[in-house]
Amino acid sequence: SMLYALESGKHNVDEKVYIGKGRLELEGHVITDVHNREDKISLTDILVHSSNVGIAKLILDTPVSEYIARLASFGFGESSGSGFPGEPAGTVIDSVRQGSFDQASLSYGYGTSITLLQLARAYMNLASCGSVRNINLLKNETEINSSRKENIDSANCKIVHGMMAKVTEPGGTGFRAAVKGFSVAGKTGTSYIASNKGYDTDRYISTFAGFAPADDPRYVAAIVLWEPDRSEE
Repeated sequence: SMLYALESGKHNVDEKVYIGKGRLELEGHVITDVHNREDKISLTDILVHSSNVGIAKLILDTPVSEYIARLASFGFGESSGSGFPGEPAGTVIDSVRQGSFDQASLSYGYGTSITLLQLARAYMNLASCGSVRNINLLKNETEINSSRKENIDSANCKIVHGMMAKVTEPGGTGFRAAVKGFSVAGKTGTSYIASNKGYDTDRYISTFAGFAPADDPRYVAAIVLWEPDRSEE
């Protein structure tokens, strides 16, 4: 989402976004931030402090059809290509009005379903600034997986890499992912678990995905924790 906001030309890395102390009301829904109570924050701090309001404000400024197409270019809604039996393709909501709550919630991960393999593949795309490869589950596999090259502006991609590296620094939501001697780029995520009555606000999934070294990526990792026990933090 941040990369697309920069690619759109409507936002730049030096600006600050009004987040209204981490609260945004839209179509009868309220979007809130856990870690942000300022009026304005930088684009970097939107990632560092995981601001739902901030990223929603950025994406609401962009054409929704182009944004959904960008998600598809990163592999959302398609199989990772692993060949693993029964692997789902995932989904991305495709009937979204411009400026709607659905558009806002897409920006921070709701309205789409994705497997852990697909998440890892999306970060491979981001780490390489555009080379989309199929996932291979076999070590030393001789067959070369098919790949394609997406049109990603290298300068904006590297800017996002730098932002994500700050996520794992002290004060960032992913500071525990720091590795001594390496610069690690990543992003944390928290999502409520869906039930037949909507989202269960007492149960959630925690994710982290990233790559290292941040300035010359060689390794990608994606991790999901289902209903983590916060008492052990």
